[in-house]
Parts: sequence; C-alpha cells; structure tokens
Amino acid sequence: MTRSRFSSFLYVLSVLLLAGCGGGGGSDSPAPTTPPAPVNNAPSISGTPATSVDEGSGYSFAPSAADADGDSLTFSVTNLPAWASFNAETGEISGTPSREHAGSYPDISISVSDGSLSRALPGFTVQVLAVRNITLAGKATDAPLVNAQVTTTVGQREFSASTDAQGNYSLPIVLRDTEYQPEDLLTLKARGTGEQTHIELISQVASFESLIEMASSEEQLAAGQWHRLNLTQLSTAKYLLASDKNNGSAATTYSLLEDLEEAVDAECIQTLSGLIKLLADHTAYPVPENKTTLSLWQNDENSTWEAAILWLNEQGLRDTDGNYAPTFALDLQEAITTTLNDSDVVPAITDEDLIGVHIIADAPQQGYVPSSGEVLELRADGSGTAYIEADKGGDLDAHQFEFSWIRDGNSVSLTFPERVEKESFSRSLNRETGSYSYQILADEYGFGQEVVNNVTANDDKIIWRPYLRRQTHTQTFQLMPNTNGYIWLAGEHQVSYRLDIPTGFVAGYLPEESPVSVKTLGIDKQLYVKVQEGLSEFEGSLANGQWALPVLYRLPWYEGTSFATQVTENENFHQDIVEVNGLPTTAELSQQQVIAEALSHQIKLTVGNDQYQYIPFASNDLLYAVLVNYSVGGELDKRVVRWMSKVNKPDDALSQITSEMITELPLGWRAVSQSHFGYWKSSEYNGDGLLIYDHLYVYQLEENNGLKVIDRDPYADISAPRFRVSEIYGDGSWEVNTDGKLVLGKDFYDSTTGLLKGYRFRYWTLLGGNEQDYLVIEEVKWFDDWNENGEIDPLEDGYLVFPHLKWLKKTDLSQWQEAWANTNLD
Repeated sequence: MTRSRFSSFLYVLSVLLLAGCGGGGGSDSPAPTTPPAPVNNAPSISGTPATSVDEGSGYSFAPSAADADGDSLTFSVTNLPAWASFNAETGEISGTPSREHAGSYPDISISVSDGSLSRALPGFTVQVLAVRNITLAGKATDAPLVNAQVTTTVGQREFSASTDAQGNYSLPIVLRDTEYQPEDLLTLKARGTGEQTHIELISQVASFESLIEMASSEEQLAAGQWHRLNLTQLSTAKYLLASDKNNGSAATTYSLLEDLEEAVDAECIQTLSGLIKLLADHTAYPVPENKTTLSLWQNDENSTWEAAILWLNEQGLRDTDGNYAPTFALDLQEAITTTLNDSDVVPAITDEDLIGVHIIADAPQQGYVPSSGEVLELRADGSGTAYIEADKGGDLDAHQFEFSWIRDGNSVSLTFPERVEKESFSRSLNRETGSYSYQILADEYGFGQEVVNNVTANDDKIIWRPYLRRQTHTQTFQLMPNTNGYIWLAGEHQVSYRLDIPTGFVAGYLPEESPVSVKTLGIDKQLYVKVQEGLSEFEGSLANGQWALPVLYRLPWYEGTSFATQVTENENFHQDIVEVNGLPTTAELSQQQVIAEALSHQIKLTVGNDQYQYIPFASNDLLYAVLVNYSVGGELDKRVVRWMSKVNKPDDALSQITSEMITELPLGWRAVSQSHFGYWKSSEYNGDGLLIYDHLYVYQLEENNGLKVIDRDPYADISAPRFRVSEIYGDGSWEVNTDGKLVLGKDFYDSTTGLLKGYRFRYWTLLGGNEQDYLVIEEVKWFDDWNENGEIDPLEDGYLVFPHLKWLKKTDLSQWQEAWANTNLD
C-alpha cells in the first residue's frame, strides 16, 4: 500500500515539472549550451629513405613531419644501426659506415609524436655496400708497349689506363660488392698504338676477390707480388693454349684456369711465346693486315696451335716434315731464350726456391695426376740426390744417383758422376718377313750404320730383346715458375748410349759392346716444387678413414712357368687397403699389422720397423699423386711416386655395377693407367686427324654378364683407323664373387686347333667413384700352358700380377669420329 502511493506521487511531480519546462504564454529564449572539447589530430610523417650507402660515404635521411594542431613534435627510432646517430628533434638519421659495417640493417623505423598520438614511417632497410678499391700495377712488354691502352672488365664495368714509355701501367678499380661476383676472373688486355698497333697482349690474372685479399689494407698490388699482372708474350701464349683445352673458350674461374694451364704442353708454350715475340719485334715477320699478335691465332676452325702451324707453313717457315727454315729456327730460338731469361716475362727464381724435394713428371692434362716421376733432392751445399725408378717387369728397381747442381739465372744444371740406367728401344717389325729393323739405332740414338747392319743381319740369332745402357752426364733445365706451385721445364739431357745384347740369350756372334753414342735429349716435363710441404687442403678429417695406400710387400709372381721352375716373388709398392685412425689394424690385402695416422698434410704408416710417409702433391679430388718416403729403422731407404685414394666401397657391389658401370657401345670404361709405374697417356686426334694414343683399352660390361674389351686395330690402314674387340682380352664375362669383387674372365683358344690355351681373370675391388670416374684395385691371375705339357694346371701354370690402383673413366668411342665410323663391333 505505501509503495503504490509513493509511485503515484512521483508521477504527478514529474508531470508538473515537464509542464513547467514547456513554457508559458509568450516567446521564451533557448537555454545556453556547453561547447565540445577540441579534437587532437595525429601528426603526419613522410619521406623516402635511401636504402644503400657505400662504405666511407655519409648517409643522411630526415623525414618530413607536420601537425595540423600546431603541437610540438618529437621523434624516435627503433633498430638504429650502430654506425648511425639520431636527432630526436628533427628525426634525422646520419652517419658514415666503415668497412666493418658492411651488411644489411633491416626494419629501421622512425616515429613522430605530438605527446599523445604518434605515426611511423614503414620500416626500411639500409644496405652498407663494401667498396673495393684496388690499384693494379704492372707492365705490358716485350718490348715495352708505349702509350698502350690496358683494359679490364669486372662485372659489367670496364676500367682502363695508359702505359708510360717503359710499358708500365697503374690501373685503379673501384667496385661495389653488388657489381661483381667474388669468383669473377679478371683478364687484362693491352693494345699498342702507332707502330705497335699490331701488338695485342693478354693475361688472365686471378679472381677479383683474391686480388683484393692479396692487396690487403694497402689497396695496391704490383707485378712483383703477383706476376700475372704483367702482360707479355708468355701470358698471351698461356691464355691462347689454355683456351684450346676448354674448347676455345677462356677460363671463367681461377681454379679452372689452373687446370687448363696445367694441361698445356710446355714446348707449345715456349714456341708460341717465341713466335709472338718475333711478330711483335721483328720486321722480317710481319703480322697480316687487320690482325694482331693475339687475334692471328684465334678462329673458329682451328686451335691456336693448328693456326700457328698453318701460318708457319703458309709463310714457308716450316716444311711438311715439321722442320723450320734455318734462319727462322735461329731467330725463334733466340726469341725463346730471351723470353725465358726476361724477369718481366718469367719470374726470377733463387737458390732458396730450389732447395728441397721436387718431382719431375710428365705434364698431365686437365683433371689428371701423374703416377710416376723422378724425385730430386737439392741441398744448400750444391749437392743432391736423384731417386730414379726403372720399369723392370713389375719388380721394384729403384736407384739413387748423387749429383752436383748450379743455378744460372732461371737455368739449373745437374752433373752426375755416375748415372747408368737400362733403356729399351722400339724395333719396327716387318710383318711380311717377320724380321725386325734396327735403323732406329742410327736415326734416333746416333750409332753408326755398321752397328745397325751387324745387328740386323743377326736378328734371327737374338732370342731376347736387346736394350741400351744409358749414361746421363748432365741435365740442364730452363725453369718457368708458375703461380700455382709448379715449374714448367725446358732443357736438355746430355747422355751417351751403349748397345747391350745379353750374351746368355744369343746363339752366335754379336758384339757384347757397341760404340758409345752421345746424344742431346730435349725434355718436356713438369716440376712439382717443395713437395715435402704437401697439399694444404689435405688435413685431419679428410685424411682419416679407409685408404688405398701403396705398401712394400712381397707376392708370388710366376708359378712353375717356363721362365722359372719354382715360385718366385715380386717385391714392390703394391696397393693395400688400410684404416687410417692411429690404431693398430690389419691391412686388408697384405694382412700385415700396421698403424696408420693422419698428420699435417700427409699420412704416416708404421709396419714393424718400417715407416712410410705419404705426401700428396697433386690431386683431382679422386686420386692423389703422392711422394712415398720409405724408411727402415729411421733411415730413408727409398723414394718413389705413387697414387693413393680414399676408399668408399659399395655396400652392394652387384647393385653398384648394375646402376653405374654397365654400358652400351659406344660407351665403355677406359683404364687411364695400366700399372703403378706407367704414366697415364691421352687418346686424341693429331693435327692430321688421325687417331693417336698409347693405351686405349675400353671395358664394356654388358647387362647379360658379357664383357668386351676394345682397343685400336693395329692392322687397320693408317688412313682409316678403326676399333676392334681386343685379341688379347677379347670377349669374356663378368660376375661378382663371394668376396664382393668384380671378376672379369677371358678364355684363350688356339687359333689352329681350337683347343683351350689359357684363361685370365681380373679381380677388381671396387673403391668407389661416380658415373663418370671409378677407382678399383686390380689383381690379375693369368693361366696358360707355360710349360707346354698340353694341360693348364693352375698350380704350375699361373702368372700373377700384383694389386695396383686402376682409374677408370667413362669414354665415348664415337668422339674419334673417323675410327668409329670405320668400326663394326656387332
């Protein structure tokens, strides 16, 4: 009751109040209002900052900011680079980054505030660009190019400088990081002016990044520090001949350049260098119109060397037999000698450069490593030792010869008091008469015709091959240092020969000693310097693991053959498989107890009282050429050159063979080296387009376990070369035995009776590789009816070949187009 009365009262009161607010009679004014509070507008900010700055250059960016309300503004920043400062009143970022600040600085954000509200620019990134400054200094010679333009292109930018009266140039180069690739190979060109317009020289120097590193903080690099900065006839010859090895294209990286130059024949380098010098300096040998000493040898049809030979023939300076015209020959030799003795062209060497252990080996082609060579140790007192290994049917035949040495400029001479070695020589066989010709003794070795006639007349009485005893008196080398650690050699050996026909194998009279013949031999070799330092990349983690190493041990050789009535043994550095981990272990093939450990740049192996040092001096990432120092009781006993390789055996040999080694013609696997002491030989066309090679045995493993071994057909006409299935190796088969070895088998039959004459097995231990290159350790067992009893008894008629490392390369026989076109192997 009370709540209801109170509600009614409120209702009446509200009505009265509303009526009062509605006004009474007359015109009443509106009631006054309160103005709204002012609205605060956020400030605005704008601007486009620079996103990069060179090191050493100033950077500045100040945004534009405003406030519609006229409020005071303050600025702030996040992610400010360490090299920059910030002005909170203006919002400016400024600073000068140095080289150590090079890099990217992301998400920089500048904000402006009126005290209540703020706005920010979108985040931005500033890239500090490293600027590479370097001044290259060298010489364009020989003779000096005066006022010549020296140019180079790095990335997309070209730089140039002029030479002075002595041919010297100073070439500044300034580049940002973004304007080049670190591996870009810098190439210098120089073109003469006036009377020297026909002279154009070139030199591939190094990667731009490596030049920067060599210059260091000095930002200057001169030819005295890096000889390739000199543009010469030698650098031009190297450029042209190296490009030949790359299908006519110049190298694009320094590592490729080194490989290509390593593949160039030293004699070609010397000859072309001398020829370029003659054309540059000698008016008697003018350069054709519109050609230069560089462009003359460049065309799409011929290699540089072919172009040089063609030009010489056209000028009448060389005959069809390859002999130079007498006057030209003298001029060319003088130009070569001048080239090799000019310190601006060829870096000067010192005695210190020569003191140490060196290896002389055949200069390999791109991607190859030597498998043998002479080892020379030159000592500071002028004495030295040559470690020479001879081929003696697989038995180790290592000799040491003392010598004295002297250097004259870039030439070094070795004099041997007593160095006598056995040398075989090639006799040409007359297939119609079955007799041999010994004319080579006169033509190549200087013997008189009377000796040749006497030996030829008694050829039917010689039942064992005669040979020569070669005495080396002096070796003279002209040295050409190169930047990748080896020296090209050109020089002569002064030797004398004595014909030696063992009387034990002669039925009848022949002279036991023939007149001594003196002959000067030219050489074309490569000298690996400071071998004892090893390869810098050959370190601990790489060296640890399983390796195929050459180890000195004895194996059976002949068993009950007509050459020996009892088992004989062969001792040599046979290949073995060893775990390199510093712990005692058993070598896989020889079963010797060994300890092998990885040291700095080498592997050390201990077998009882014997120790081996394996020092790698050349590599193609698959094989290592190594100097083997073999010591007994701490005393050095032998030094030889061999191969070694890391072992990566397949878990499933059959699967590996099926997936990688089975091929179809014209593809097959070519054995690069046939034995541990043999040099690898290349197979290619000569200048006349004919097939030339030494060893070309191509193994073709077929899916049905068939085997073909293909070589050159020696009975083919020389004008129509062709391949054949080898008579020696022929058709055979392959299988994987229980030891996981690949066994290649071949049976031999008598061509007259058709009866089994013998059989041969090759056992390959697969060491690993890829679809193009593969390594195996090969062992051979050859069984024949040696004792001619009409039966093949493995216990009496066996012939064993010791384990050796064989390098297989996948080869396309059709690359020798003419020979392949003449071949039918179906």
